[in-house]
Amino acid sequence: MHVGFFQLLPVWLESCFYPTFTRFDRVREPGGAYRRLHQENLCQAVGLHPRNKYQRRSGPSYKQLADVLVSHANDPDHELVELLRQVTATVSVGNSDAHGCNYGFIIQGEGITLSPSYDIANTTAFITPRGTKGHRLALHPDDKDHLRDVGRRSLVAEATSWGLTSTVAISTVNEVVERLQESVPLAFQTNDRWIDTKVQPAAQAMISLGTRLRDTRIDG
Repeated sequence: MHVGFFQLLPVWLESCFYPTFTRFDRVREPGGAYRRLHQENLCQAVGLHPRNKYQRRSGPSYKQLADVLVSHANDPDHELVELLRQVTATVSVGNSDAHGCNYGFIIQGEGITLSPSYDIANTTAFITPRGTKGHRLALHPDDKDHLRDVGRRSLVAEATSWGLTSTVAISTVNEVVERLQESVPLAFQTNDRWIDTKVQPAAQAMISLGTRLRDTRIDG
């Protein structure tokens, strides 16, 4: 899975740490100038106003996102697997706000690719359940609109509705869940000097969610 940055750039301002990231829709030319890549988010691609970015508010669905890839990507199968990786990671880290403006496409030549992941956060650690109506999801894997109801089987069911085989879907979901379960604690440990007590709940929430998904492993 690709995330929407190539390097973490720590910036300190007034005794506070701010992470900054390079943009995925810019390419540096040999002369040093930056060229903008054409990209659109999901709402733009399916002709929806940004105010309709949530599925429960007449917004897009993962199936619509997958259909765009099937219709316009040069390698749809590859892009669908990458989409499943992104959706699995979104659920695994507890991000309930992955809406139609937080998935995108890079348009180059006659085809498109799924953009790297961006705007990912563990919303369960910082937003109260009341504020999210119990951590309702922005887009609904397998028609599940609540984070607590989405497990590996829901992710696999969603992916097979796009056209992926169950074998590929199961393998992809298992891979992402297990890699995140290994890497999240390491990432927090490695960057401990940049993390304050406000971020600790996010770390614990991600580890807890990852454990729940890990313990519901399915095989096929």
